[in-house]
Amino acid sequence: MDLLRNLIEEKRQLMITSAKIWGLNSEKTIQYSQELDLLLNIAQNAGVIYPPDKIHINTNPISKSYNINRE
Repeated sequence: MDLLRNLIEEKRQLMITSAKIWGLNSEKTIQYSQELDLLLNIAQNAGVIYPPDKIHINTNPISKSYNINRE
């Protein structure tokens, strides 16, 4: 499953880079976004990652750390 997480991160970086160079509405950026969506859906269905509505992020400024807990 690390492979899937790595693919997601790689695709995310490609999309961000594409958006910075060619803009958010470029064909390339949209293609990367759609590919990222597909990878994220696969990962969610496999239970590798959790949808945002199932995650609680604690951003307590005192601890200066981010704790992600599944609800």
